Amino acid sequence: MDVGTGGMSSLEAIYELRREFPRAGIVAVTPLRTGSLGRSALESGADEIVLRADLEPELVPALHRAMASAKLR
Repeated sequence: MDVGTGGMSSLEAIYELRREFPRAGIVAVTPLRTGSLGRSALESGADEIVLRADLEPELVPALHRAMASAKLR
């Protein structure tokens, strides 16, 4: 889930996904390493945060970690 897009708030979407699918693995993609977006995405229910600039090397490992933590729920 890209937390820097328009339309329905990405944070609201993460919250709704977590509510509807509590065992889903959710990875939030953020434009900045610091700031409130990443923290807010985690508070909304994301399992992992990936910086947009690091998407290629980091996305697959983050998805694996998110899926692993989802299995523990």
